[in-house]
Amino acid sequence: MPAPGRFRPGAGRHQDGVEEGAGSLQLLDGALVLTAGFAMADPVVHFDLVSRVDVRADLENLSVPTLVVAPTGDRLVHPESSRRLAAGIPGARLLELPGAAHVLNDADRATWLRHVRAFLGALPAVSA
Repeated sequence: MPAPGRFRPGAGRHQDGVEEGAGSLQLLDGALVLTAGFAMADPVVHFDLVSRVDVRADLENLSVPTLVVAPTGDRLVHPESSRRLAAGIPGARLLELPGAAHVLNDADRATWLRHVRAFLGALPAVSA
């Protein structure tokens, strides 16, 4: 298992103003959690890109177990968007985190982790 720490996976600038930056591996309640680091060179470009990309027609083609997390206090990604996302993915499970914000605090992260572990633990075993 990799050790917790910082890393830079191919850092660089991509088209449409997306900059890949440092991510991290963090130990959270005994689990190794991977976070990707992406930053927008220009927030206006980011929001323009988000407004132009529409993947809704592709959602019905997803065939993997999916957990969509919707922090109900998120002011960047509105919970209704997460609800629509989950509704569009066959068999997706929606987890709403009441009052949680876009960036989770320690208590909300612990709740999130508990639910993610339960979701993953309920998946059928895959033989190698």
